Amino acid sequence: MMTKCELFWTDGQGEFPAQNAVSHTLALNGASQTVQFTFPALERPIGGLRFDFADTPASVRVDGIALKDGEGGVRWRWNGDPAVFDNPNQATASAVEDTPAVMLAGSGLDPNCLLLVPEEALSQAREGWSVEMALVPQPDPLHDLKKATMQRDLAINALTGLYLKQKEEVDNLVQECLAQRRLNERAAAEHLALRQQLEQLADDCRGYKRAIERYDENDAILRKRLHEHESVLKSITSSKWLRRLFPIGDLPSR
Repeated sequence: MMTKCELFWTDGQGEFPAQNAVSHTLALNGASQTVQFTFPALERPIGGLRFDFADTPASVRVDGIALKDGEGGVRWRWNGDPAVFDNPNQATASAVEDTPAVMLAGSGLDPNCLLLVPEEALSQAREGWSVEMALVPQPDPLHDLKKATMQRDLAINALTGLYLKQKEEVDNLVQECLAQRRLNERAAAEHLALRQQLEQLADDCRGYKRAIERYDENDAILRKRLHEHESVLKSITSSKWLRRLFPIGDLPSR
């Protein structure tokens, strides 16, 4: 049974990008194994290290750590203090009784911890420098069961996250539909009010038309009567016997 361990480094930005890593494969057989994480060309000084000691539920005993330069010279060596393993994630770090070793016990699929190499030594690291570690990966009799359980939990969490995301999208869609429905109802009410106004305006126009028609009728009647009166007056003023009775100047003018 095999597992992968990786050493990540940061350039002081607080993150450990995937390209800043060196990896090795370990056999989970309880045998001592020495791995050397050699740094490539670095754009900036190293600001910190993170040790991902497995990619599966496993325990790894750390018997030794050394920071070496490109010539193999030791620039720093671990003294066995468990405090060098800081902020464990999905893992615990505990001293092995009566030894200068520390047991890193993983409880997830990506157990890791910060590796607190002194800054004055780590900041000098260059291309070709390396971190050498003496490790004893421990087999776990329940490895397969634990891994299957963790993978199932990851799948459940992923499905739960997908469900919650889809539920949120559905809720948002429902809210959008309700908002659109309110807009449609408001538009329908405004349309109805406008239609009623148009109908009232049409009624008013019909009333105005009838009034104009009555006015035209009355005007025609008045014009007809006026014409009749004018005809009568003309016939009177043109009568010879009236001219004899009244001087021309005494006749009423039109």
